[in-house]
Amino acid sequence: ATPPAVRRTHVLNDYSFGGYLIAQGLQPFVDSRADLYGDAFLQGYQRIAQADRGALAKVLAERRIGWLLLRPGSPLAQARADAPGGRRSDADRWAVVYLRAP
Repeated sequence: ATPPAVRRTHVLNDYSFGGYLIAQGLQPFVDSRADLYGDAFLQGYQRIAQADRGALAKVLAERRIGWLLLRPGSPLAQARADAPGGRRSDADRWAVVYLRAP
């Protein structure tokens, strides 16, 4: 389970986990209410989801992301598995959680 202190930090989530995070009382990075985000944000998210290292580094720093909730096997999850500055915390067949180093 993700520690409560981590859950209070900003999350970068896979699009499909937005509704789950909202149901848990957490603010997602993105969710299925695409019309609220606008095209520019969604295009940026798409670059992040495809593991664009520059776009990812920028959002991790600017948004002070503390953890990531991703689909196993997604391009972003694969990129995080190889990236320094964090560790895999939890995983199952549905999701993987990466914690970022403080």
